Amino acid sequence: MFYKAYLPFLLVITFIDTSSVFAQTKVAAQTVEPTIILFRHAEKLDSSRDPDLSPVGVERSNTLFHMLKDLEITAIYSTSYKRTMQTVQPLADSLELPVNPYDPRDLAGFAEILKETTGVVLVSGHSNTTPTLTSLILGSEVSKINEDEYDNLFIITSASTRPVLTKLRYPIFY
Repeated sequence: MFYKAYLPFLLVITFIDTSSVFAQTKVAAQTVEPTIILFRHAEKLDSSRDPDLSPVGVERSNTLFHMLKDLEITAIYSTSYKRTMQTVQPLADSLELPVNPYDPRDLAGFAEILKETTGVVLVSGHSNTTPTLTSLILGSEVSKINEDEYDNLFIITSASTRPVLTKLRYPIFY
């Protein structure tokens, strides 16, 4: 009987406590530092201005797809060139995410936008834009990518506060 008198009070306290936990979880999810994964497009068919991917480039694009498909990717960015778009398209299709274009002529502005994002963001670029954009996010110089290199991954964690770079190379395996 004693417990019946306090049951409504206990339910209200439980609701407030549970609501507080959900609110804290939601705020924590909104303040998660961005993880930005940058890479150069896969191998191109030829040296024309806007070529498609070569067969080897399609294989590399499939490798990226299999490597990254299980991440909780929140956004995908690419320049408007066919080779950069084709590199991320399998992943975008699978995740039902749009490929957002960015202007490679305004990398400083784009770097600031990326620092303010949350979640896991992919950026498909070029041999000259990817190291420059990575350097702008980090605030320190990153080594250039040679014209014959297509296997660099630049992974930046804690991009908005204390960026940390992990640089990897990946072979074609799909």
